[in-house]
Amino acid sequence: MPGSGAAAGATPAAVVFDLGNVLVDWDPRNLYLDLFAGDSAAVEHFLREVCPPEWHRELDRGRPWAEAIAERAALFPHWRDAIGAYHARWDQMFAGEITGSVALLRTLHARGVPVHALSNYPVEPVDFLYRRFEWMALFGTVVISGRLGLVKPDPAIYRHLLDEIGEPASRCMFIDDRTDNVAAARALGFDAVVFDGAGALAGALRARGLPVADPRDVNRST
Repeated sequence: MPGSGAAAGATPAAVVFDLGNVLVDWDPRNLYLDLFAGDSAAVEHFLREVCPPEWHRELDRGRPWAEAIAERAALFPHWRDAIGAYHARWDQMFAGEITGSVALLRTLHARGVPVHALSNYPVEPVDFLYRRFEWMALFGTVVISGRLGLVKPDPAIYRHLLDEIGEPASRCMFIDDRTDNVAAARALGFDAVVFDGAGALAGALRARGLPVADPRDVNRST
């Protein structure tokens, strides 16, 4: 059926991972709860009104950090230091890797399954990913939205990935934590799944004939 994606159960030729909240625990709250001394109401106000998701999305699209920070600081001068921290303390938004998911990534790579990454992520701190997470080197192809000026769920970024890896969508499994990104992938023919913990992902990989551990042996925490 058009738009339904590849049939579940077929063994993929490649597995494509999102990064944020699939392999790495990223959340601006990891920084701002510390910056605002645990005041969750202030954090939510800041991330809703001062540096909202649509503003961050433009960073993912490749907007220069200096321009984006200056714009927000001009609009909210009393938040200038907190706005600047969005860039200056970017690394503190990462709580670390999602252990179970990374174990699955390592297993797939070790057993010869091609693995790739497709992530909405700003272009300027890309080097940080490689410094912090050595397993970034396992990917055959890494497509970062900020480098292209395209963000998921725009179909063009998925097509760019397919051109890079030389596989049709029907032979690729795609994993993302956002339902809109998964829906867009399925519409293009990917066998796409919503990430719902490492245990569930292990089960989905095994159901497709991919050589990973039994879900009961994988850390289910996300």
